[in-house]
Amino acid sequence: MIDLALAYLALAFLALFYNGVILFDGPVKIVPYDVVFILGAFLFAPKVLLDKRAVITRELRGGMGLSMILLTWVLLQAFRSPDLGRAVTLVGILIRDIGTMVLVGMGMSQWQVGRQRLSKLLFSVAAIATAIALLVYVWTISDPAKVSANPRPGLIYRAGEGFFPHLQGFTNNPIYLAVLILIAIASGLVSHPATIVGRVWRWAGLGVLFLGMIMTFSRGALITMVLAAFMVVVIVGAVSKSARSISKRLVGGIALGGLIGVPVLGMIELPGQDVSVLGRIVFRFTEARWASRADNYWWSLLPDVYERPVLGHGLRAAELKLFGQAVENSYLDLVYDQGLVGLMLWSALICYIYSVAMRQARNDGNGVLFVYMWSIVVLSMAYVSMHYDPITWIIAGWILSGVQRSDGHKRTPSA
Repeated sequence: MIDLALAYLALAFLALFYNGVILFDGPVKIVPYDVVFILGAFLFAPKVLLDKRAVITRELRGGMGLSMILLTWVLLQAFRSPDLGRAVTLVGILIRDIGTMVLVGMGMSQWQVGRQRLSKLLFSVAAIATAIALLVYVWTISDPAKVSANPRPGLIYRAGEGFFPHLQGFTNNPIYLAVLILIAIASGLVSHPATIVGRVWRWAGLGVLFLGMIMTFSRGALITMVLAAFMVVVIVGAVSKSARSISKRLVGGIALGGLIGVPVLGMIELPGQDVSVLGRIVFRFTEARWASRADNYWWSLLPDVYERPVLGHGLRAAELKLFGQAVENSYLDLVYDQGLVGLMLWSALICYIYSVAMRQARNDGNGVLFVYMWSIVVLSMAYVSMHYDPITWIIAGWILSGVQRSDGHKRTPSA
């Protein structure tokens, strides 16, 4: 069953790299992850429910309790929505998300899935998926005229300023792909393979992932990578000696990647482009209009927030206000739709998961990986809608599964 649990978690993570592939486009869109979730529910739920020794850790119970309170509030907000039909679909998505957290948390605890083993597997899955995306990306943009004629084809790339193609892969957004890759990079940086083959694969995989993240040309992802590392140093720096050691490895890996990457990226040019990849990154930062980055939607929402600051405007209200556009800021989305009450409930869940991750880092230095991953999620929510995304809840379930040692053995969970 350990192999089955690992296979399910790896398949769930892989499905997120293909969330731009629509399997069914009806009233409710079906993407690969939805199929994987249903498959996992049929595989794990019956055994967990029928097994008298089913493991539900104290940490997971706490997360489930907060999630139920949150779900109740979201359900109430659905009835206040200006579009009840679309609001109900969002409630369904949240139920799926909570189910994801429970499946991952119980699956890891029930079958004692080791953190180190799982992180290596997810790292490999992400490296292979990113390598495929990069190969298809280079082949697709080899004809610059094709990019100019179709700057937003739906998959593989999304052309930005000057029709410069940003790697999108098979996801629905270059920024989202960068977040997935960041999480995989974290797994690779804190791992320590024992064999030469493992070390070679680690560095090769990290190279692919770093390149993939760069080719998304996501400013937010680059900033998040650095800020999350800084947060880890500040948060866990005083926790334990082993945690400090892992933190140094994490920060050192990011710094080394930058030292190696800068000169290499300065020599690489994409087909049909007269500027290097490094030049493009510099352009993205120097030309960024930080003060007016969200003039089209963020600032159009803020005045209305003050009209109903406590209860909000109801589910999907922000999206309708923006004529179907995503808010691209989870916190603003929450406070507009669900008010300060909703924002505080979501914040309580976020902080609770942080506290669990901190305890894990204190007991086992490798738990720093949890703190870093969750920091990536929390920071990413400021520039992309992540609160209803499966990756947020997969990581939450991973953390709430209990304190697990890197060798695969774990403490006896709280009954």
